[in-house]
Amino acid sequence: MFNRSIIQSLRLLKSLKTLSLHYNSLEGSFPAKELSVFEDLEMLDLSKNELNGSLTVQGLCGLKKHEELDLSWNSFEGSLPSCLYNLTSLRRLFANPSKLESFQFRCDNEKVEIEIENSNWVPLFKLESLVISNCSLNKLSHQLPTFLFHQHSLRKLDLSHNGLKGPFPDWLFRNNTRLKSAILNHNSFTGHFHLSLCLNSTSVIDVSNNQLNGKLQQNIGEILPNIRLLDTLDVSLNNFSREVPKDLFVGCSELSILVLSNNYFDGHLDWVPLSNLTRLFILKINHNQFSEAMPNELPNFMDLDLLDVSNNKMSGRIPTWI
Repeated sequence: MFNRSIIQSLRLLKSLKTLSLHYNSLEGSFPAKELSVFEDLEMLDLSKNELNGSLTVQGLCGLKKHEELDLSWNSFEGSLPSCLYNLTSLRRLFANPSKLESFQFRCDNEKVEIEIENSNWVPLFKLESLVISNCSLNKLSHQLPTFLFHQHSLRKLDLSHNGLKGPFPDWLFRNNTRLKSAILNHNSFTGHFHLSLCLNSTSVIDVSNNQLNGKLQQNIGEILPNIRLLDTLDVSLNNFSREVPKDLFVGCSELSILVLSNNYFDGHLDWVPLSNLTRLFILKINHNQFSEAMPNELPNFMDLDLLDVSNNKMSGRIPTWI
C-alpha cells in the first residue's frame, strides 16, 4: 500500500512548490488528504508507480496553485474529476490510466497545454467520453491525437475550440457507431463533410466554424433519416456551397435545431420536407445565397422559436405563416 508516512514526513514544509515521487513502487489510492496540506504546491509528479483506484476524489482539485500534474503510468481507473478544469493555474496534465473510461477537461482559456501525441502509443483504455475543449491541444502539430484511431466505444466526443487542423476526421464516425454527441466546432478542419451510414444513435453533430468546403455528400439524404435520434445539426461558418440536397431532411423526425448559416449554399431550398420537421425549434439559414420565394404556407412549423433567413437572395412577399 501507499506509504503515506513519506508525505506526512514532509507536512511541515508548508511552502513546498515541487514534489516528485515518480519511478518508485508506491501502491494504493491517490493520497488526496495527505497532499492537501501543501497549499503552495505547483508541480506534482506521481508517474511510473503502482497507484490505483478512482481519481474522482475532490481532493485532487484542492491544489489551487497547480501548474503541472503528472499521473501517467499508474493503474487509475474511472473518470478524471470534472473539477480539474477549475484549476486556473494548471498548464500541463499528464495522465494515461489503463482503465480510463472518461476524460473531461474544459479550459477557461487556451493557456492550458495538453499534449497527447505519440504515434507509437496504443492505449489500453477504451474511452466512452472524451472532452477536451478550449485548450491548447497538441500545440506543436495541431493534429488530432492519433490514439483516437484505437478508440471504438466513444459515446461523447467534444474537441471544440482547440484550433485542430487537417482533413475532416470522418473515420471517427465510422469507428464509433454508438456516438451520441460529436462536437468539433471552432477548429480548422478542411475538406468534405462525410457521415457514416452506421450512425443510428447520434443526437448532436456540431462541426460549425471550421474550413469545410464543397457540397454536402450526395447520399446524406439516406444517412440523416437513419440517425433517428438526431436533435441538433450545425454546419454553420464553413465554406459549403452548391444546392442543399432535396431529400436532406426526409425522416428526421426528432430534429429541433438546424443551422446552415454563413456558408455559400445557393439555389432553391426545398421547404416541403422542412415543414415536416414538426419538432423544429431553431432554423438558421442566414448568410447564404438561397434564391426564390419562400412558400406561403408551412402549417407544421408550430414549435418554431427562431427563424433567420437574412442575407440571402430570396424574393417575393413575406409568407403569411411568419
